[in-house]
Amino acid sequence: MLRVSCAMAALLFATACATGAKRDIETGLADIGFPEKGSACFASELDDRLSAEELRRVADLIEATQERSEFFSAVRGAGSPQIAAAVAAAGLACAFPQS
Repeated sequence: MLRVSCAMAALLFATACATGAKRDIETGLADIGFPEKGSACFASELDDRLSAEELRRVADLIEATQERSEFFSAVRGAGSPQIAAAVAAAGLACAFPQS
């Protein structure tokens, strides 16, 4: 029973971290000049594509930037092909949403 409780607690903690990072990404993107609707789409797409740790890294990259162009430069310089690919895919998905 203790193992099940620990496993549930770990799952809830990971979910809370991912949700917090997603929220930080959404508000951070809006703060650096993304439209509100675009920020929400981008955060949702990244949430679908990245792990909780990767989401936190993206949120940290956004927090360290002042403008959209700086964010994309930071992503390129982050050294993570997974994050770079997810950002590119999220950008395309949000630019050309499916009906």
